[in-house]
Amino acid sequence: MLVEFPDGTKLLAHGRLDVVPPARPRDPDMALYLDRRWTTDPVVTWPYTFVAWDDFELPDDEHELFRALISIWEQARSGSLVEVACDGGTGRTGTALACLAILTGMEPADAIAWVRRNYHRWAVEVPDQEDLVARFKTWLAQQGRTPGT
Repeated sequence: MLVEFPDGTKLLAHGRLDVVPPARPRDPDMALYLDRRWTTDPVVTWPYTFVAWDDFELPDDEHELFRALISIWEQARSGSLVEVACDGGTGRTGTALACLAILTGMEPADAIAWVRRNYHRWAVEVPDQEDLVARFKTWLAQQGRTPGT
């Protein structure tokens, strides 16, 4: 599914299980995959970054995820077609989208609500994932990055 953020940035988001169908207009230029199954998918012929993150859990390395999110955001803002996906497409992918919404200047709770309204109502499935969105905003501040700029 094509997700357009309030600042106009667009990217593809979905999962392997078609809970959120992919609806790719074309192959992405780059992807961020949050489920190991993508790394052995023969259909995936484009560059991607994989971040280890078990379903309903937190990523093995939050800072690795945060750096990957910044990278794909910058690529999407520059016009590349970027894809974010996990297995179901709601928990991990939804959490990543909420973090990206922080980059448009939203507060964590607003970012989560926006993703649930504009992407999928099940997005960001567990409280630990909600907390991760808030930690992303804190991490951005520690990096000297001001959301919305």
